[in-house]
Amino acid sequence: MITPSLREQRAQWKYERGLFDSWTYDVTVRGIAHQGAFYVSDTMCEVEDTIHNVRGNYYVSAARKSCTLQSGFTTALTIKKPNLLGETAINT
Repeated sequence: MITPSLREQRAQWKYERGLFDSWTYDVTVRGIAHQGAFYVSDTMCEVEDTIHNVRGNYYVSAARKSCTLQSGFTTALTIKKPNLLGETAINT
């Protein structure tokens, strides 16, 4: 049975998920680590991109490593705005 509280939680989750999905910053960086720490998903990172005017701390939702003869090791990062999917979110 869906209670008023559960309806509110679902609406809040949908709202937060919409905010999360509405902004993505994809970037490919050289290497598989920065200052000894591997690039991994579900972490925070600091971004300083003066060309696209993206600055601050962001959430890394995905990190895909690759290697080619031409570019060597690279990591493709999918970055999102932080703190959008809170503890109030429910899995349905």
